[in-house]
Amino acid sequence: ALLPTLRIGVVAPEEMNAEVESLAGQLYRFSPRVERADPPGTFWLDASGLELLHPSLEGWAASLRGELARAGWEATVVVGFSRFGTYAVARACRGVKVFSSPEEEHTAAGRVRLRELELDPEGVEALEKLGVRTVQDLRALPEVGLRERFGHPVAEVRRLATASVFDPLRPKVQREELVRQVVLDAPESDLVRLVFAVKNALDLSLIH
Repeated sequence: ALLPTLRIGVVAPEEMNAEVESLAGQLYRFSPRVERADPPGTFWLDASGLELLHPSLEGWAASLRGELARAGWEATVVVGFSRFGTYAVARACRGVKVFSSPEEEHTAAGRVRLRELELDPEGVEALEKLGVRTVQDLRALPEVGLRERFGHPVAEVRRLATASVFDPLRPKVQREELVRQVVLDAPESDLVRLVFAVKNALDLSLIH
């Protein structure tokens, strides 16, 4: 009634997977190590060492966001030190955010409202009645009984928000196809000479 032109449809898993593949292909232009995560459209990129190619991580993140915008996507890029911290901030803000220290990221993630995270609305409402509205509020709750009272997702958010263990990336490395062209001076039908021509081309590829 508020928006008569609105239409709702189901996006087929095949279409979603195709878009994720397309997005991943674009992201490999900015990092050789890309990990796909849930929900679809969430990616982790390894930005270590990229300062040698970009003047700053802010510039790298802005270029990445601009590239996705030109492809028709609205993206938030957060550069930080932990999975939960960067994910929580990305859910709550728009644009580009680069943290200079783990402490800064920890503080920013603590300000994120629980409503911004993918939690059960009823559970979030129950927590808010207790005055627990942000990640920092959730960190202050005792772990004992939290899972039984509010469920596994809420308990998992608290665990991730308070964990100090580094969780390394599990990226899918893009495999590039190597192509080498061999130009023969004349048509060749001798199998042995053809095999040696191919072998020489492969040896050069391995050297490079």
